[in-house]
Amino acid sequence: MPADPRFHSSAGPQRLEALLLACGGRRDGPAGQLFEGVAALGDAGAMQVSFLEKARLAGALPLCRAGAVVVRADAVALLPAGCIAI
Repeated sequence: MPADPRFHSSAGPQRLEALLLACGGRRDGPAGQLFEGVAALGDAGAMQVSFLEKARLAGALPLCRAGAVVVRADAVALLPAGCIAI
């Protein structure tokens, strides 16, 4: 679900390398991969970035469909194949 444009402007698709530069993350995927937005862990799709808000929700990581997830280093192993850890 995209953000409501009445409240949130869109910066357009962003490359993985730009996201990593903005947040100081490490590269764990193709630098040119595009992401269209951000969504909650349970709602994110392959073209979206999500985040692990609370450690107690780490059990949801293996089922997530996000293209990339901002996670702590100790949760990276829980991500499904193809999901980029940021």
